[in-house]
Amino acid sequence: MKKRTFITVFIVLHLLFIALQIHKQSMFIKGSYEKQRLELEREQLRLRKQELEQQLAELRNPDTVKQFALNTLEMKPVQRKQIKKLAI
Repeated sequence: MKKRTFITVFIVLHLLFIALQIHKQSMFIKGSYEKQRLELEREQLRLRKQELEQQLAELRNPDTVKQFALNTLEMKPVQRKQIKKLAI
C-alpha cells in the first residue's frame, strides 16, 4: 500500500513539474512578444518625435514666421513713418 501511494505521489509531482515547466515557457514566450511589441512602439515613437522636432524647427524659422504673418494674418511690413522714437 505504501509503495502504491509513493508511486502515485511521485507521478503527481512529476506531472505538476511538467505543468509548471510549460507555464514557465509560455510566460517566457509571452514576455518575449510583449518586449517585441514595446520595442516596435518605441521605434514608432522615436520616428514621430523626429518628425515633430523637424516641424518645430520649420515653424521657428524666421522666414516661415514672416510668410505666415504676411499671408495668413495679412500683416504688412513696417514702414519708416510708423516707427516713433520715445524720449526717456
